[in-house]
Amino acid sequence: MILVSRSSDRMRERRWHLIVPFCCAATGLVLGAVFSHNTALSLAALALSASSRLATSPLFWTLPTRTAPAQSSSATCTSRVPW
Repeated sequence: MILVSRSSDRMRERRWHLIVPFCCAATGLVLGAVFSHNTALSLAALALSASSRLATSPLFWTLPTRTAPAQSSSATCTSRVPW
């Protein structure tokens, strides 16, 4: 998580730092299903999937601030919630 975030900050690039770990997570899920007969390989594949998915959490929450227009604010977003 820290290494991916640091690399993303250093390169000033977020999208590919999200896409690659999400693809690794998807690959881990597929490999977990393929190796379901072997517990060790299945567990390793699921660990790859979980670690790749968790590495993207900090980067995911930085995208709305970079893609939202400058005029939008959190007050505008929360005023549309129906409760």
